[in-house]
Amino acid sequence: MFDFFKKEKPFQGFQGFGGGASGLAMFSGKAEITGGTKSTARSGYTVHTFTSSGSLVAPGGIPGSLTAEVLVIGGGGGGGSCAITDAAGGGGGAGALHYTETSPIGQDVTIPITIGSGGNGTSSAYSTGQQGSSSVWNHPTAPITAIGGGGGMSTRLGSGPTDPTGPAGGSTGGAGGGGNNSNGPWTVTPATGAPGGSDNAASPPVGWGRSGGGGSKPADAGAGGGGAQSDGGGGGSNAGGGGDGLAYSLTGSPVHYAGGGGGGARQTTPTGVGGAGGDGGGGMGGANAQPFQPTWDGTGNGTPGTANTGGGGGGAGAYGGGRAGGVGGSGVVIVAYANY
Repeated sequence: MFDFFKKEKPFQGFQGFGGGASGLAMFSGKAEITGGTKSTARSGYTVHTFTSSGSLVAPGGIPGSLTAEVLVIGGGGGGGSCAITDAAGGGGGAGALHYTETSPIGQDVTIPITIGSGGNGTSSAYSTGQQGSSSVWNHPTAPITAIGGGGGMSTRLGSGPTDPTGPAGGSTGGAGGGGNNSNGPWTVTPATGAPGGSDNAASPPVGWGRSGGGGSKPADAGAGGGGAQSDGGGGGSNAGGGGDGLAYSLTGSPVHYAGGGGGGARQTTPTGVGGAGGDGGGGMGGANAQPFQPTWDGTGNGTPGTANTGGGGGGAGAYGGGRAGGVGGSGVVIVAYANY
């Protein structure tokens, strides 16, 4: 008569109350939003970070008026190559940076999220680094697409003043260095993003993104790629640095995103140092291959952009052909909303 209390006949499991994670959420008394890596480190907020593609799932039972801060950053562009012995590659541009403080969430909605990959750097003669791919917050009524950053230029021989860098992105890549027979100056494809904003600022519809640096003869060193906040530095006797990105505090502390890649060092630069990557994950430009240079890493390749920042890849350093630009950093999507 006491069979009800036997161990082999337990109380009905959570699955009987709706099944799986949603059943647990409802049984605990509150419908919970799922997706990405979830954190409560920011006081008073829940944060979902997507470093790979997935979905944010908002069930019924959450407040219908709930809105979120959403940061969407495209993949960074790849760095340009060193195709001849005396000129370097330009740094890749950062992915576009979009930020809104009031994106709707909605009830019983699934929001697909795509994380853009960084563009590959190039090691081919006179070709441009690959553009990064787009990151997407695919909300049914308020979508956001952050396009990838443009690739850095390779070495240029005989390029005219209107020769562009190649594909434009949220920020564009820097100009490559010129060889001894090159003409100049060289311009870059204008950035498609708006003029650089300030930290934690809401972006315009086109996002933040600046232009890569240009070059003029002699311009053996590569120029830096553009960042979300500032243009890349121009190439010349010394390599140009990547443009700086912007800092956002959705996760509870400020983190810089969308920095441009630095340009590669020229062969005859006294220090042999590549341009610094911009704040926000931009890769450093490659050093030249002279063995007495303290920065020489044995390759002369550009440094990759940091993953999940949208930073551009560094341009390749000069001294013999075949040096490769660094791959751009992948994008990221971060969603933060006040606890309910």
